[in-house]
Amino acid sequence: MARKTHKLTNVGVKNAKVGMHSDGGGLYLQVTDKHARSWLFRYAVNGRERYCGLGSLTTVSLADARQEAQRCRQMRLQGIDPIEARKAGRAAQALAASQGTTFKEAAEALIALKGKSFKASSQTEDTWRQTLEDYAYPVIGGLPVAAITTDHVLKVLEPLWHMKPATAGKLRGRIETVWNSYKARNPEAKLGSNPAQWRGHLDHLLSKRKRGGHHPALPYAEVGAFMAKLRTRPRITSDALEFVILTASRAGEVSGMRMQEVNFAKALWTVPKERMKMTRDHLVPLSDRALELIRKHAKDDLDALVFPSTEGTEMAGTTLSRVHRNLGDYRDRDGRPITTHGFRSTFRDWAGDCTAFPEEICEFAIAHVKGDEAEAAYRRSTALEKRRELMKAWAEYCDRIMPTDAKVIPIRQAV
Repeated sequence: MARKTHKLTNVGVKNAKVGMHSDGGGLYLQVTDKHARSWLFRYAVNGRERYCGLGSLTTVSLADARQEAQRCRQMRLQGIDPIEARKAGRAAQALAASQGTTFKEAAEALIALKGKSFKASSQTEDTWRQTLEDYAYPVIGGLPVAAITTDHVLKVLEPLWHMKPATAGKLRGRIETVWNSYKARNPEAKLGSNPAQWRGHLDHLLSKRKRGGHHPALPYAEVGAFMAKLRTRPRITSDALEFVILTASRAGEVSGMRMQEVNFAKALWTVPKERMKMTRDHLVPLSDRALELIRKHAKDDLDALVFPSTEGTEMAGTTLSRVHRNLGDYRDRDGRPITTHGFRSTFRDWAGDCTAFPEEICEFAIAHVKGDEAEAAYRRSTALEKRRELMKAWAEYCDRIMPTDAKVIPIRQAV
């Protein structure tokens, strides 16, 4: 005798009390409370009872539920498990979608996922995005993650590997992280080994980077012409870069600079030790031009950033890099593209070659203080006043445009 089906009515479904109500043929209405009603298809696989959800009563009517139950019964006649069939279908859809996800989409998803976990003080989110936009996206941004190979990664990294080793190292790590994150969130894509992995992979394909030494720096004879051109760009980013150069500071120290750190009366900037590669605050004497740049962007809020980004946050280091790249193709003596950090070397080379200031004063100016004796000397008021004279001389030098055929004779060689 065939099982009776269609036991339920629309009125009965509407008024059903808490419990399981059979419509026959494996279809059940499950009522857990007054408002929670859903359809289930009950069946057995190898003697184990299973329930396949068919949807809520609010979206699936009695007639629709019966059609779905009929489809499930047909699957069972073919030996197919409805639940496993649904999982396989969803996996196939996810795979198809994942195979079309580009590297840029995966990277932006990861950045959004990290969100507030980025340290606001270091502007890691902006730095991440800017580094990828500058170097990775032009090469692999539009490629599906699953299609990215080692050759693609090498094409991104090789132009930077020796020119900008620090940037290249961070970039490689970020590509690796994006890829790993995508793989973890999309297991159905069944990706293989990470093409940006260093140990046991890229370490055999890329030569060892040179560590230490100076960053590519603009020759100091060219700094006056560079500054003149920079000052034709009346933007806050240009002013921030000029301030970096005038104070021989690191980009991160300037991007995090707040109004409360500036003493206008003493023409002094106190950089908190938290932003320094030191265990104490760093005092920076300010030239007239440096003070002028601060006043140009001064705010009443003492906690306000002096040189904020367009979003009101700290500028990313790559923002300043773009400023000097947009000015022209400036290179160091070895033909390498200059870096923002390299301006510290520009200053140090000028101070060593073209001034008679003691070497320790020149080192103190760029916050290089090593040893107890040097620490004591750094703290003397006389050292601060000598550094003030040094920074004034540097600002004046930055105002001069040297003739292209001029030959700079270092003072230390002339005396």
